[in-house]
Amino acid sequence: FPFSTEDREAVITFVLGLVAEPPREKYMYRPSERDRAIQEGARVIEKYNCKGCHVFEAEKWSLAFGEGDFDLSSASDFYDFAEAHFPEADVSASLEKNKQSQRTAVIEGMPVLDDETALPQLFDAEFTPIKFPIFEDPISPSDVAFTPFQLWWPAVVDGVVMQAGQRLPELGPSQVVDRTPADGGDLARYLLPGVTAREKQFGNPQAKGGEAWAWVPPPLIGQGAKVQTDWLHDFLLNPYPIRPAVVLRMPKFNMSPAEATKIVNYFAAKDNVAYPYDYSKQEDVNIITEADDQYNATLVTQNLIESPIAGRRLEDAMKIITNQNFCVKCHIVGDFEPAGSNKAKAPDLALIYKRLRPEYLRRWIARPNSILPYTAMPVNIPIGKPVSQDLYHGSDREQIDALVDLLMNYDLYTSGNTSITSLVEEQKAAPSVEPETPTEAAAGAEE
Repeated sequence: FPFSTEDREAVITFVLGLVAEPPREKYMYRPSERDRAIQEGARVIEKYNCKGCHVFEAEKWSLAFGEGDFDLSSASDFYDFAEAHFPEADVSASLEKNKQSQRTAVIEGMPVLDDETALPQLFDAEFTPIKFPIFEDPISPSDVAFTPFQLWWPAVVDGVVMQAGQRLPELGPSQVVDRTPADGGDLARYLLPGVTAREKQFGNPQAKGGEAWAWVPPPLIGQGAKVQTDWLHDFLLNPYPIRPAVVLRMPKFNMSPAEATKIVNYFAAKDNVAYPYDYSKQEDVNIITEADDQYNATLVTQNLIESPIAGRRLEDAMKIITNQNFCVKCHIVGDFEPAGSNKAKAPDLALIYKRLRPEYLRRWIARPNSILPYTAMPVNIPIGKPVSQDLYHGSDREQIDALVDLLMNYDLYTSGNTSITSLVEEQKAAPSVEPETPTEAAAGAEE
């Protein structure tokens, strides 16, 4: 028989399964620790139907296009620590052509949502918007010329490294040769048009459908690299509201601690990060103390203060947070809650130190929509454009690092029962400090 190696192994496996004898040692399946964590976690995730609400993997589109079909010259600047990098071999391979003399690429993300309907944007050849029923496939109608796509994961396209959050606005259906649906999130996608219409009707007529992903059960892409394992374990056992804008609350499934552990390990293994996560608070405190000494020395050298003031660095970082032009414009912080509807409110920054990993937090502050492509949070500290020195004396990176240190050690900073509301009121009474440049809009709001 013209059996392949795989065919022979399949026959052997079948025959061995007809007898009661256990398979020989070398045929026993022993997955790696990482594979075992993914397999065990996947079974628990299926049991509780987590994918019914949450997107676990974005859509994957395979493209074939002509040289120069896409204008990729308008890429924004990214901090090096917030920018994805690819091997030179991958970049070179993206310039090679297939048998049809076309270049190819694989991108992961979602179709860009229309701000009016929260349905995928569709355009004809004149770039006039096309409206279709909610369940219409966004790339099948023959008169659709463009279906804009937003990357939720970095990719190399036509020799250019595209970051998460960036878009291909002139992507045509003829350039999509294969499409893999998103893994999970059926309920979230179903809710997008409805929550947008409801918000426009009863809350905010200016609400944008492109931000609706922040109002439904959140995508869990990259969750392992985002959260601390201890926090996620406890949250799964006893969930509580995090984002005021979400229209649904996560139910309590009464899963066992062992099941919660398997889900936690699943996310960490999927993102290939360390677990259990061991965050050294004491090590961080030592670094912060040293940074505070250096900050004070700089202020003394510049004759801004006469003598060092312990904790001055984090106090100045808090000025950025409590300034009306920045964080408290949207974010809840401890006892302070911004005005406006819940759809405009972002998560409590006072609880971040329990949830997020510091590396994730740093990238989120530097470039929000490279972390959450759908977020409406702007880039508050663009490259080379730090916030006013009246708030914090330092470069763009120094300001970002100070914010990370403050938020990751918020419990220590507020151990003296600091009232955030009073700090916000002090900022209001102080001379107005405007952003040195208009904040650069990222594309939804969560952290």
